Amino acid sequence: MGLLNDAGGWLAGMLETGAGVSVDYVRVADPGTTLPLTPWVGRSAFLLEADFTKRTQWGERDYILSATSLVDASGAVVQPQVGDRLTETINDVSHVFEICKDSAATAWRWVDQGRTMLRLHVRRMS
Repeated sequence: MGLLNDAGGWLAGMLETGAGVSVDYVRVADPGTTLPLTPWVGRSAFLLEADFTKRTQWGERDYILSATSLVDASGAVVQPQVGDRLTETINDVSHVFEICKDSAATAWRWVDQGRTMLRLHVRRMS
């Protein structure tokens, strides 16, 4: 799987360069430190069940980024946590998104089998 892992890493870099957006990432465990990132935006479908009815609903936004881009103050790679926040400026307005669990009760998931990219599930806070 070496070649596929290399290709996954290459793809992550190209998508960051070509389709990435600038965000500031603040970890709930370290609120005084802001980490600038360049993820790209995606959306996820969620299966909702209520009153014996199932329906699919699209989330507003996900962020997809390289797994090695999330680091703590010492430079160690860390995993995202529920409550971590991302701030993005969209059309000259600053929006804050918070990592939350989706309908499968996961706050994030691996995008690829090589575990080189993460998909963060978020909700708009402001």
